[in-house]
Amino acid sequence: IHYTPQPVIECNSSLAKMFGYDDHTLCLEDFPLKSVDIGKKEQVNLLDLVCEQGKITDVTFSKKTKDGNTGWFRFSANYSIKQSRIEGSVTDITEVTIANEEKFRLQKELERSRKMEALGLLVSGVAHDLNNILAGIVGYPELILLKHPNDPTLRPPLEAIQDSGKRAAEIVGDLLTLARSAASVRKPHDLHSLVGDYLESPEYNHLQKLHPEVRTETNLNAPDSEISCSSVHIKKCLMNLVTNGFEAITDTGQITLSTTNQIISGQSNDNVETSKYVVLSISDTGAGIAEKDQEHIFEPFYSRKKMGRSGTGLGLTVVWNTLQDHNGKVTIESSETGTTFHLYFQVNTGDQIDSQEEPAQIIAMGHEESILVVDDEPHLRDIACQILTTAGYSPRAVATGEDALKYLEKHSADLILLDMQMEPGMNGYKTYQKIIKIHPGQKAIIASGFSESDDVRSALDLGVGSFIKKPYTASQLSHIVAKELLK
Repeated sequence: IHYTPQPVIECNSSLAKMFGYDDHTLCLEDFPLKSVDIGKKEQVNLLDLVCEQGKITDVTFSKKTKDGNTGWFRFSANYSIKQSRIEGSVTDITEVTIANEEKFRLQKELERSRKMEALGLLVSGVAHDLNNILAGIVGYPELILLKHPNDPTLRPPLEAIQDSGKRAAEIVGDLLTLARSAASVRKPHDLHSLVGDYLESPEYNHLQKLHPEVRTETNLNAPDSEISCSSVHIKKCLMNLVTNGFEAITDTGQITLSTTNQIISGQSNDNVETSKYVVLSISDTGAGIAEKDQEHIFEPFYSRKKMGRSGTGLGLTVVWNTLQDHNGKVTIESSETGTTFHLYFQVNTGDQIDSQEEPAQIIAMGHEESILVVDDEPHLRDIACQILTTAGYSPRAVATGEDALKYLEKHSADLILLDMQMEPGMNGYKTYQKIIKIHPGQKAIIASGFSESDDVRSALDLGVGSFIKKPYTASQLSHIVAKELLK
């Protein structure tokens, strides 16, 4: 259908002067519906926006004034389509100065932050309970398999249950990034090694089998590639961006992962600090992302994919929030020849990389060491005690921080496994504050499916040795317990 945009037929004196006219009338052909330059590589066809949405909101564009000079303007407008004619009125138009542009950009950032905060509050209210439920789904099948390792009738269904629980926990983990306070401990890692680990992972191998015509190339050339990070979250970012890249390529194509170092001067409007950064760039040769979508791609559930078939609509939100949490940033370049995401990580200049890896099997290293399990969920106390007993330890369990203090007034424990979120009583951090007054230097591990990062870090600063995320496996718990007792 061919629509005929109608010209501007009347305006007030302020708009007339803005464009260099003295009177109150302007006839500017199809303004403001033609394709306009918005200062990037591509133009935006405003007619498409009108046909899709019936309005235009806060579009910034360039336009020549009467004297031939080019100015920058921003407008909002409402339109209606009547008998193949587009009619409407501009509700607001302003000339954009540098100060106004900065104010507009900051307003957009504030709106995004508020939206993320609101979603984060929603997620944080249920995440703890979900992970406690999933702990039973992941933990009990593993305990049964440990007791009946050679039963061919039990293993397939139990492994399927456990795998489903782990996948559900990963989705909860994605949701937790919306809150930007998912409990995670950052350690020094080589970014190049993390990229290599992902490219050798089952997830990547499966992706390659689905897209055999897409090849991957690496140019990991940054001299300084060590960062302080949560390796789980960084690998998740890699998986999301590489998966998007593969799916953007409809035939043959290439994914390129490269690194460089940059010195960046931090500004008040940036998340980054003045420092050296390692920039991980992930490029694809797909069809690109439309200009109108680029502003929204980091919003939760904003996806052009079929929901439930290829992801949850949270992939790029995970990337954005992860970079924010790591005091970095993510930027995007896209055209019809492909898309590149640039991930900025501050180069680590502190602690050394810990090269120890977690074993896949439970470690039976216990010699009857006493371990106090503190958790408000009965089935989680049961799972932890069964795992610890199997590993050779002597566990004792209580339900609250207050009960833990009463127990420790008369007894001692070689190690305490302490839940962070325990309601309505004291949380793990406050409980540990009181414990070390009774037993200075008490060894402890914090466990939680969700916790405020500040509380986790405060507990670690206070003397807690390690953090383990729920739902954990028997091998994860036995490994971290053995490691902590050996300190």
